[in-house]
Amino acid sequence: NETHFTNFTITNNNAKSLVFGCKHGRLRNSKSIGKRPNQHYNFLGRSAIVRMYKSKDGQIKITKTDLEHNHPTSKDIHQLQNQTISEEERDLIITLKQANAKPSQIKRVLIEKNNKNITTQNLRNFITKFLKESNSENTSSLEDLFSSIESNGGTIKWTYDCDHSVESLFVCTSEMKKKFINSNPFSIQMDTTFNIEKGRYKLVALCYLDIHSNKSEIAAFALIAHEADPNFTFVLSKFKELNNNRNDYIFLVDKDFNNIDCIRKVFTEAVILLCLFHVLKFWKNLIATALTTVDVKHDIFTKFKRLVYCQSLSLYDDTKREFIESINNIQVACNKQYVALLNYYRNNWETCESMWIKLHRISFPMLGDHTTNRIERQFWSLKLSLKDTFGSLPDTISTIVHLIEFI
Repeated sequence: NETHFTNFTITNNNAKSLVFGCKHGRLRNSKSIGKRPNQHYNFLGRSAIVRMYKSKDGQIKITKTDLEHNHPTSKDIHQLQNQTISEEERDLIITLKQANAKPSQIKRVLIEKNNKNITTQNLRNFITKFLKESNSENTSSLEDLFSSIESNGGTIKWTYDCDHSVESLFVCTSEMKKKFINSNPFSIQMDTTFNIEKGRYKLVALCYLDIHSNKSEIAAFALIAHEADPNFTFVLSKFKELNNNRNDYIFLVDKDFNNIDCIRKVFTEAVILLCLFHVLKFWKNLIATALTTVDVKHDIFTKFKRLVYCQSLSLYDDTKREFIESINNIQVACNKQYVALLNYYRNNWETCESMWIKLHRISFPMLGDHTTNRIERQFWSLKLSLKDTFGSLPDTISTIVHLIEFI
């Protein structure tokens, strides 16, 4: 191997013989069921071989030696396939890879731009090496960034799972904290979004209206591995510490039961309200499964919408009565089975009317916000920015750095 720069592999090994052969001379049985079942990338025909005989007493005797290869074996060829890459070419390769370019496309660019001819396999090896180096550099930069945030008065906290992987990462810079405390908002919008980075972490953010600038601001954000109670509780606990453990916020959320339970656990005096957009969207989809005519479905949804936006106590009783009458004897699909819509409403929605009927939030300082549109808009802008910057989903470290810069 040291002389010819070619690997030998075991081609046969039984009770009587042991055979080593050049990898380019071994014909493997194809297991492919595709269009090219007879293709073997390494097989080039008969090549170098070393055959040995095993005697009964355990001795091994070489019976055949043929070191003639049927392919180039010089050190020059080997070095040619492992050409050096300049810093400029390295940056170009990383940029093209982050833009989701294929190795064959990157190879074509290198040939056209720098007249650099390199095998596709060696290019893949270079890409793997460069990305590891890049991640290592990013990790070091991220540690420096976190140290800088903490030294300037920001908050960086995290938890690990049993495999010592990051389970939750909470981030609040000093600028975010300063704006949040100065605004001292009553209403907080909280939501989770997906598909922002390759590691499959979910982004949790807490958004509010800054009364000084009249703009939506992010008070803090976190990356969580799973939408589990411990992760939400950790994020909410760290958020609570930002403003001297204030406990009486108004949280505006969608109907995520894990999220709601964790808010109640951490903020014992908080008021939790549901986003009216999500409420109506859920009921529109639910009513669409009803076993009745389109006109009846439309009538049910219209009466439910009136109930949602009811703001007069004198109209509440009549509005609710009309809605109850419209859903009597109506069946809808729920959890892959049909149930009575009236029973479903009484068990799951009537018990929490204060969270989704507008009448019950008139006295709250909502500043016109009855949906989570502010935070949804922030998520939309963030994903658009990530797409414009990276072209595809970036790695976790790049996403964190971009998030801090974006916010």
